[in-house]
Amino acid sequence: AYQWVEEKQRADLCIECRQCEDLCPQHLPVAEWLKKAHALLGGKE
Repeated sequence: AYQWVEEKQRADLCIECRQCEDLCPQHLPVAEWLKKAHALLGGKE
């Protein structure tokens, strides 16, 4: 299913700026989770 994610929404485009974490109302470690998701879903570290 990951291959159907639009390019602009793929985890491998994350530059770990952490702006999304500042906006997250649950204070989730989004950048870290994106890196893990990319690795698990077929990307490279």
